[in-house]
Amino acid sequence: MDVQLRETGNGGDLVYMTRDLKTIYGFQNMAYLGMFGGNEEQSTPFKRLDTEQGFDWYGNSFFGSDPNTFFNSETERALNNTPLTSQGRQIIIDAVKSDLQFMKDFSTVQVAVEIVATNVVVIGVKILQPDSLLDKNYLFMWDALKKELDLSETVQNIQKRFGFDYTLNFQFEDI
Repeated sequence: MDVQLRETGNGGDLVYMTRDLKTIYGFQNMAYLGMFGGNEEQSTPFKRLDTEQGFDWYGNSFFGSDPNTFFNSETERALNNTPLTSQGRQIIIDAVKSDLQFMKDFSTVQVAVEIVATNVVVIGVKILQPDSLLDKNYLFMWDALKKELDLSETVQNIQKRFGFDYTLNFQFEDI
């Protein structure tokens, strides 16, 4: 079966498409998993008491004790709990940078966040893989009213949705 990662409103699911397995050699899923793949309720602590109950993502226990490898969904937490203001935008940028910090060791990553409507945020992630001359750009559109992520949006769709004169004015920042 051809398997694709799709946003389903609960951190993503693998969806079978055909009868063959599909290998992904690019980094296209890494940004999504970094920002939305952990548990939005709690980050994994650096140290935990044996008697302490954990509410973080169970998968982080497989990564050992290196906090740079943990998936904590700080971005998803920030999107759910931060007012969409200029100060809130900076909090979201910081969360995205924190979630994608693990990619810095093997690629060049830049991020941008823009509030495009009263309840809509667009996160842009630009990734330059090693030994590549072209960077890849990914858009993640978050509707705060619906608490929903849309991975299918393109710049053209966003421009049509929010007006003909609207252009994304991303100011990318290095992680």
